[in-house]
Amino acid sequence: MKILASHLQIDFDGLASLIAAQALYPDATIVLPSQQQESVKHVLSLYRDTFRAEAIEKVNWDEVTDILIVDSSSLKRCGIPKEKLSALKTLTIYDHHHTDPDPTPTQFVQEPVGACVTLLIEKLREQDLTLKPSEALLLGLGLYSDTGSFQHAQTTERDLNAGAYLLSQGMDLDVMKPFLEDHLTDTQESLYQQLSESIETLDEDGLQIAICYSVCESFISGLAPITERLVSSLKADTVLSVVQMGANTYITGRSQTMRVNIKKIMTAFGGGGHPQAAAASVKKGALKDVLKQVKAELTSAIQPAITAGMIMSSPVHSIEENCTLDEAADALIRYGHTGMPVLNSTGQLSGVLSRRDLDKALRHGLGHSPIHSYMTKEVLTLGPVAPLETIQEMMITHNIGRIPILDHETVVGVVSRSDVLSILHDEAKRKQFESEAERLSTHTLKEALAQHFDPTIFHLLVLVGESANEYGYKSYLVGGGVRDVLLGRSNEDVDIVIEGNAIEFGEKLVATHGGCTKAHQSFGTTTWTTPSGIKVDLATARSEHYEQPALLPEVSPSSIREDLSRRDFTINAMAISLHPDTFGELLDHFQGQRDLKNGHIRILHSLSFIEDPTRIFRAVRFANRFTYQLHPETETLAKGAKSSLLGLSASRVMHELDLMQQEDQLRTSFQTLDQLDVWLTLLKSELTENKWMHIDQLMKHGLSEPFLFMAALCYEGDGHFGESIDFYALTSKDQRLLRTVREATIYEEMDNLTLGEWHQQLHHLPARDLLFIATKPDFAYGETIVTYIQKRVALPPLLAGKDLVTDLGLDPGPIFSSILTKVYSLQLDDKLPSKQEALAWAKDYYEKNADLV
Repeated sequence: MKILASHLQIDFDGLASLIAAQALYPDATIVLPSQQQESVKHVLSLYRDTFRAEAIEKVNWDEVTDILIVDSSSLKRCGIPKEKLSALKTLTIYDHHHTDPDPTPTQFVQEPVGACVTLLIEKLREQDLTLKPSEALLLGLGLYSDTGSFQHAQTTERDLNAGAYLLSQGMDLDVMKPFLEDHLTDTQESLYQQLSESIETLDEDGLQIAICYSVCESFISGLAPITERLVSSLKADTVLSVVQMGANTYITGRSQTMRVNIKKIMTAFGGGGHPQAAAASVKKGALKDVLKQVKAELTSAIQPAITAGMIMSSPVHSIEENCTLDEAADALIRYGHTGMPVLNSTGQLSGVLSRRDLDKALRHGLGHSPIHSYMTKEVLTLGPVAPLETIQEMMITHNIGRIPILDHETVVGVVSRSDVLSILHDEAKRKQFESEAERLSTHTLKEALAQHFDPTIFHLLVLVGESANEYGYKSYLVGGGVRDVLLGRSNEDVDIVIEGNAIEFGEKLVATHGGCTKAHQSFGTTTWTTPSGIKVDLATARSEHYEQPALLPEVSPSSIREDLSRRDFTINAMAISLHPDTFGELLDHFQGQRDLKNGHIRILHSLSFIEDPTRIFRAVRFANRFTYQLHPETETLAKGAKSSLLGLSASRVMHELDLMQQEDQLRTSFQTLDQLDVWLTLLKSELTENKWMHIDQLMKHGLSEPFLFMAALCYEGDGHFGESIDFYALTSKDQRLLRTVREATIYEEMDNLTLGEWHQQLHHLPARDLLFIATKPDFAYGETIVTYIQKRVALPPLLAGKDLVTDLGLDPGPIFSSILTKVYSLQLDDKLPSKQEALAWAKDYYEKNADLV
């Protein structure tokens, strides 16, 4: 066993050196001492999953063969029992302190640099290794802390070069700053004490803003490091130090959050700097006046929050509390999670099961035990509007890696350490979310509604909102209409949900404004047709319950939030208030706007596809309609629900496919459904490239129908289909196609036939059915039959039955069919170019076969 170790009471340099060493020696395990500086504990709370480590107490020392020590030269100082190292082969030491090694190492690297991590960074550069941004930051903490941000006397050029290298690897100074601390002079310390006792704390949009103020007789330098210290000691997100020194007032700001643009505040005073660190001075400015102006400028300098609802993973993989630990282990492995929310019988959160607790129980042979006995029952949660800063603080303070996000006691998502770290270390992603937060905070839909709808429809929405309010109801525009308002797509559908009785409300509208209604009592819905003929769909806000998968749900009255939660996808689960006081306000409990922006189709709940498998078809239809992608978790859940597809009736499947055809996306949708294993489940046929080519050939000849595509996927050639296709042949036309293909005799050798001779064989068969057979890529007579069909469709017959009666004076009879077929066959072979010649041939044929009359 190879281990990497550092000194007890490990500091940032020790931790950074360990992480760098593991990058150099990836087969070695970091051993962390239990004694750690407080600042290191905070960092580990957030970053512990970014490297492989174990506690020093768990090391079996007689199995250790190789040790590498960093930032120390002594085994004892690292808490390593020298007497137990019976298998030790090599001891390597990297240190920048001038101390003698103990014991004598195999390799000893001790050089005078400002931080031990510099020695290891140089090795990383020599080997041309690439770091992750999070690793670069952790190494930077060691470098900056031990060199005092390159201000300590022992700092060398090598340290600065190491810093430049870390910047090139993605080290983010803004993220790193909150973890570092400053040192003050006695004079600065005195001012610091004054400022820490004169504080006004403001709570702005989830941020703690501390305004510290004081008056000094003369100028004192170093307000910047004093403010840095205040940021750490006050635990505020942002600190503004406002100090009147003599006749002038000085302002310095520092922020731990990128949401507060300090520079913007200082610019108003003629100052400048960076968004998270800036300063200004006001000549002959009284403290009272400057403080007033600082507060006035503060509001516009705060950026809207990146919230839990924006970054959470949703829908949530969860497990019921009565499941066994073995079942929980299977679920964690299947989804690749290190923990999972546990729900009670009513679907509410009752605890969290971590991989760590699960493993302990399994080691004791308790896999058969129920989860609720071993889960953590005191769970910390947040709401969808919790800002990123609150999430990060909770993770650090309570040393937790996953936070369930609850909305009205329902788990709607989970935020993990990796979610937070991806925002902190991926600048492009962070800026994307910041832009989205800005848009969400300022976006008003009142004007968008007026621009989107025809004036008549818009005024109708206003009327419904006002009328509902008069009767004590609340009304909301819902569904695709809201989605398309946000997308700027044409959609005149007016679907309105009423918190109250929609059917009664519809009757009141008729009584007050005229028109008529058509109600559906079982679903609590009604359609109001206005006197001008406009149809408005009104629905009672309701919840749904599925007794069995794939069956239609039972419904009951509920709230708008419950009504939205029953919908299929987040982009369809938004509402716009029509109430006069909140008209145009968007309700987006499930982050539909986020998915519209990211181009994702995402289901609301992990059981959505199981409860209603037709949502799989709708997910594909919406994805292709908007050129979106199924969210990865939604795609996984769709594949996991494929067995529920077997409970769908043929009519429901064909209805969904018909909707795809109406949107001219059938071929693409079929391909996407194949990727979700839908056809393998429903048709039970192997889908070969030839079968997809068959579909392409059908489309080439103008045949783009759901049943034909399904039949092509089931068709094995020579008249043979997979058995499943008959279940979906609901129309007589489709049933006839299956009979035609199965009973046709054209699979035998029929070489060198003319088109007329083909007509003798095939004249009684529909062109649609023949084209299905002919377009199969490996069918020998495909091109000939296609040519025959094309000419048969394009070439009008020279004779009809009435011509035999009027021109030849023949009495109708069975021979007519034979005459007309043979005449048309000769016509196809270009042997009868005119009607007169056709009549002559028919007369001669009739006279020779008079016995058939």
